[in-house]
Amino acid sequence: MTAVNVAEKTYIDDSEFVAASPLSVKPKVRLKAGFTLKPNARVREPFTEEGESAEEEAAVSGVSTGAESPSRIQKVFRILFFVCVLFFAGELVWLFLITPARPFSSVVITGTESGFMEKDEALSVAGIGAKTSYLSLDTRAAEKNLCGVPAVESAKVEKHFPGTVRITVVPRKSVALFLRNVNGKAVPVYFDKHGVVFKSGGGKTDAFRSVPVVSGIETTAAEGSRLASAYIPLCERLDKLSSVSPNLYQAISEIAVNKKTYDGFDITLFPSHAPVKIRMNAELDEEAVGYVFLLLDVLEAEGVRVSEIDYRTGTASYMVKGASGNG
Repeated sequence: MTAVNVAEKTYIDDSEFVAASPLSVKPKVRLKAGFTLKPNARVREPFTEEGESAEEEAAVSGVSTGAESPSRIQKVFRILFFVCVLFFAGELVWLFLITPARPFSSVVITGTESGFMEKDEALSVAGIGAKTSYLSLDTRAAEKNLCGVPAVESAKVEKHFPGTVRITVVPRKSVALFLRNVNGKAVPVYFDKHGVVFKSGGGKTDAFRSVPVVSGIETTAAEGSRLASAYIPLCERLDKLSSVSPNLYQAISEIAVNKKTYDGFDITLFPSHAPVKIRMNAELDEEAVGYVFLLLDVLEAEGVRVSEIDYRTGTASYMVKGASGNG
């Protein structure tokens, strides 16, 4: 080995050399030229086929003895987690996107039991068809359409997520009727406590049960219109009487409205159980009606046949057939 000193630098030629003691390098290990060994440096033994095989066997042995089992468990848990996420995402898509866009699976209608409106008619008026869904239904518009029916006093349409709609209809309650001449026939026309005319023709259900006939008022009012405002208090009193004393209410067969010369009107009651006229003021209340009906029963029990009772002043007077008297 020859060292050449060029410009005070030492280079090692390309010849091979053998590292000797004190370096812990086995003899005959060949190092490439230009490699400088630091003091106390140790040179690793060169790789041999036997060493490589031993390292590979050790690595394989380490994987097979314990490293492989945790890896498989983690993979299984990852797969299960991924499947659960997909399933949950699918449920959310079905629940919040697909189901609300599908037609209603459940339709509940209450209030039509009285027979004034069929369920199919209520659905048609509300604008709910076979393809109507939670997303497409406008509840306010449906309520407005239902309330546009004269026989409906109020309506509420509620949709419950994701596929149910509930319709609650409150029908108008008739408090009395008037008779209208149609083609030579007397047709009953019903109105409620608000004076709203809502039904023409006979009724077969409790909604159009036997109610008093009112005469002496306008009989040309169309369905959906109101009677004159002067008659609204009478409608309200009839409704109250039907609630607090249904027996007295049902005992009234007819109410004749007698207009006064200057202002207002009084009424004449015709009981359903006796051919007697009972004249009263427009303040129709339970106490006054109860009193005159009791008086009529007492007179009949005593054998007094009266044709008319006048209670407009708060003091009853009656007229016997062929004579007059006070009571």
